[in-house]
Amino acid sequence: MARNEPAGAVTDLRTRLVHEFAAFGPAYLRWVHSRMPAGEMTFARMRLLGALRSKNPQIMSELSEALGVTPRNITALVDGLEEEGMVRRRPHPNDRRATFVELTAEGADVCRIGFMEHVEAVSELFDDLSVADQEELARLLGQLQAALQSRGIAPGFHPDRACPGRSGSGGTPLQATGHKNSG
Repeated sequence: MARNEPAGAVTDLRTRLVHEFAAFGPAYLRWVHSRMPAGEMTFARMRLLGALRSKNPQIMSELSEALGVTPRNITALVDGLEEEGMVRRRPHPNDRRATFVELTAEGADVCRIGFMEHVEAVSELFDDLSVADQEELARLLGQLQAALQSRGIAPGFHPDRACPGRSGSGGTPLQATGHKNSG
């Protein structure tokens, strides 16, 4: 409980935060999707490339967990990206049941260029906040992510770590939401 706050006020504020996040999350994802260039790579595919750029190679189950999508959706995403020459599969050396997925040179180029352009377009939303507010929001979101991790909820991938060479992009606009989605 917050210091010197009546129990009802804290509960009401916590409830308000739940409602604010519930409303903001889907709206934010619509914003992120709307910033993808028409007719180009889908958001889900770009996230998968970013996750591989962060840690390459990865097994399919790691990708599913990192992106918060079902194993079936990861398979479909990898199938499409493999067909386009962006990723390749290779057998796991120690586990016959597992398959590694790795970026090709073309996939790395698409991630480096396309992903960063998308991050820049998405980050326009934060222009509505002062620099101080942006820093505070980033700090608070980091605290919430740490709180989730301490409760056993794995973090999603972080775009700054996914596509190095772009320091200080101002946040985590493409971070996984933590729920299973259709990718």
